[in-house]
Amino acid sequence: MPRAGICKQFLKAGGGCRNLRFFPECFASLSRMLRVPFPNASCPFNLQAFCAILAVLRQQMIDSEADMEKTEIKNGSEIYGTVRELLRLFGADSVQTVEFTDSSHGDSDIRHNYLIDRKYVLRINSAPVMTDGRLEELNRLIERYREFGMHAPKFLKAKDGRFIVERDGNICYLSEYLDETVADDVKDGCLEELRTQRRIFIARFAEKYRNVDLTETVSMYSIFDLSPYDKLDGLEIDEKQDNFNHLTADLRKAGEYALAERLAQENESIRRELKSFYKELPRCVFQGDENFSNLCVDENRRISGLFDFNMSGTEVIANYLANAALNFFYTDEIMQSRSADEIYRMLTKAYAENTELIRKYYNFTPQEFRAYRLYSKIAMYSAYWNTSAFSEYLAQEQCAEKVVRLLWKIAEEDFRA
Repeated sequence: MPRAGICKQFLKAGGGCRNLRFFPECFASLSRMLRVPFPNASCPFNLQAFCAILAVLRQQMIDSEADMEKTEIKNGSEIYGTVRELLRLFGADSVQTVEFTDSSHGDSDIRHNYLIDRKYVLRINSAPVMTDGRLEELNRLIERYREFGMHAPKFLKAKDGRFIVERDGNICYLSEYLDETVADDVKDGCLEELRTQRRIFIARFAEKYRNVDLTETVSMYSIFDLSPYDKLDGLEIDEKQDNFNHLTADLRKAGEYALAERLAQENESIRRELKSFYKELPRCVFQGDENFSNLCVDENRRISGLFDFNMSGTEVIANYLANAALNFFYTDEIMQSRSADEIYRMLTKAYAENTELIRKYYNFTPQEFRAYRLYSKIAMYSAYWNTSAFSEYLAQEQCAEKVVRLLWKIAEEDFRA
């Protein structure tokens, strides 16, 4: 039976786990498709089973192009009962409403989130990234953001004094819920203002908490040292190097061997130079993912809080600020209507203005600013939002030549000046 057909039968049955016992063919097919061994359908508490079933629900929503941002979990369903059972372990017995969101990265990396009474968030993950020690260090970071004037939700301990509850190979943990307006919902009409606020916020935080309570966990922006998610993906290189490798592979496929080689030489040269002194540079622990879906705003659309600390970690401040300065977006309008020279001028103008703004709030040492310039060049061709855009437009006949010329200009620019 096709995947979509299985999902439709399941949804038609009413969406409850127990209904699957009336569809043995569907039940067996789901097990094979998801490579998850289902228990007896009457089993009252098997986290692995209901996580797999929710993965099917997620795929059904994708297949039907429906919105899966929020799914209400019905009182009386097996999933509702499981959530309630887990919540009791944290000392919270009252459950009125449960909403489900899925941020999984495929069936092997489950990331299920349950919003409970708009007071708590219960997270169930299959990846062993979160530990009690990790959540403890995140709470210390959250305290610093609170001290800084930001609202941020803390993680809560279970009755046994630990943060983590383990069930069926998954980890479960609970946090407060930040019930405030998310910046992503109101950014229209004030996008540039919010981007400016974000850069100022990051620079001020770095200035205040430079070298304070550093953690062994590094951020996703890290170069040389691997973040937990790099390790989880089985990478032996940092994410930017991985991005760069994909970009140069695409250039070679397009026949641009000289450009790929020139970028590789420049990348190797800059990394070698940075590696000689990056360990001497000031660091800070950052939230790590300050996109507008993780930031809250007040009634005046001022950034007032943040959440989702999964990607937080220690980072070289110069590197983190370089990435904050380089949020230039290659849109269809820009790529189709502007020349490569015009795009490059737009890119460098935005970078110069953002750098000037950041320097008002963060005091670089001369060595740091040298590193900032080098990290900036790496981000120009290796940050994911850049490499993905270059590869996408390189594949479009009307933009390919423009991308090649733009990358040549980036490769030849001397960021050591």
